[in-house]
Amino acid sequence: MRYKLLVILLFILGYGKAQQIEYCGYDSMLMAMKLKNPSAVNAWENDYLNILRGMQLSRRGIKIDTSYYYNVDTIYTIPVVVHVVYDTNNLKKKLSVALVKSQIDVLNGAFMHNHADTGDVINVFKSRARSARIQFVLATQDPSGNPTTGINYVNSTITSFGRNRNNVKYSNLGGVDAWDSRKYLNIWTCDLSINGLETLYGYATPPIGHEFWIGTGTNYPDAEQGAVINYRVFGRNNPNASSLSGNPVSGLTTVHELGHYLGMRHIWGDGSSTTGCSVDDYIDDTPNQRTNSNFTCQTTKNTCTDASNDLPDNVQNYMDYSSDDCGIMFTRQQVTVMRYTLLAFRNGVITSRRLDSTLIAKYDSTIFADKPTVSQDNNGKATLHIPLNKVNKFAFDMVNMAGQIIIKKSTVTAPNVELNLRHLAYGVYIIRVFDENDKTIHCFKIFGQ
Repeated sequence: MRYKLLVILLFILGYGKAQQIEYCGYDSMLMAMKLKNPSAVNAWENDYLNILRGMQLSRRGIKIDTSYYYNVDTIYTIPVVVHVVYDTNNLKKKLSVALVKSQIDVLNGAFMHNHADTGDVINVFKSRARSARIQFVLATQDPSGNPTTGINYVNSTITSFGRNRNNVKYSNLGGVDAWDSRKYLNIWTCDLSINGLETLYGYATPPIGHEFWIGTGTNYPDAEQGAVINYRVFGRNNPNASSLSGNPVSGLTTVHELGHYLGMRHIWGDGSSTTGCSVDDYIDDTPNQRTNSNFTCQTTKNTCTDASNDLPDNVQNYMDYSSDDCGIMFTRQQVTVMRYTLLAFRNGVITSRRLDSTLIAKYDSTIFADKPTVSQDNNGKATLHIPLNKVNKFAFDMVNMAGQIIIKKSTVTAPNVELNLRHLAYGVYIIRVFDENDKTIHCFKIFGQ
């Protein structure tokens, strides 16, 4: 009997030591879905392949050229609320303001591709690394319009949400309700351990109805949209990370999860070790990869060879499972997918759409004192500036690509005209300027939203 008890005890101790933390909760969700309904997952994979291989996305019957989403120079700003859920039994979970702000800095460095080590991208991928031109700021107003720091501290009676992950998103279950997820990016930090064992770094919700996630069982309601991050891996140089597998923690778990929030899949396509080379993320500029990198940074590793495109695994990609000292890039086509997702599914969270004046055509110096410009503030208001020279008044209209007049103004005498472009559908618009004789004297293009 003693021998049996000893074997059981050794098994339990061995299990505790061998327990592997799950980097991203998407894995377990997808595995459960594959076991439950493999035909639905296969159908989704085929749909996803057809969408991305053609590099055109179809939404509500309208063909959208995804090159548009990449080429527009607009920088999109997203307000963030970080719900820091802690309990008085362990005040280490009450992350400091400085640590939360450091995570925002990490996000901006990653999504704007302007962090200090961008030059460390290996040569074969340097030309593919791109800025998503998406930036994050802590919210300055709460849903009621009151000033806020964007950090919401919540003292909970729950010591761990590991077994019931989504409970952290509901006040009546010990967590905190989301701020309107159509207007804010909600991030919850909390304890995700189970029986004292660290089991999960974090997870995020893809957009409701996104084409890439059909059949995956991920249609989370608005109340659950956002990301949940283990308090130990949130921010740069988190002091709570010492017990996590010896890997450095610099905030890249949140970068990875927000990649999912913006529609991205894992770079290896979530195939098994035997099928991985035939199941990838369906993005052409990320090479096929048999499995995840398993927290290593072996940049010469090549798990899938193809004579036509024999490149190493892109282990420096944020959507791999590389360690935090390795993740460093998104590719051009990943950027395209994320910007499409933001505009098509999460448009309400964008608080700033900065238009690039270089998009405006050349001006006629005999008519204009300077180049006509358009600028936009953080509230969605745009100012059209027409510095006329030979005429004292003008008229203008805005036309969509179908030739329909969206805005029309006549007999304008001031050089500056305020416009509200926030209501525009996605696409390219032409502004035409007319002189006193109704003659077109200038036109240029802008990009709606």
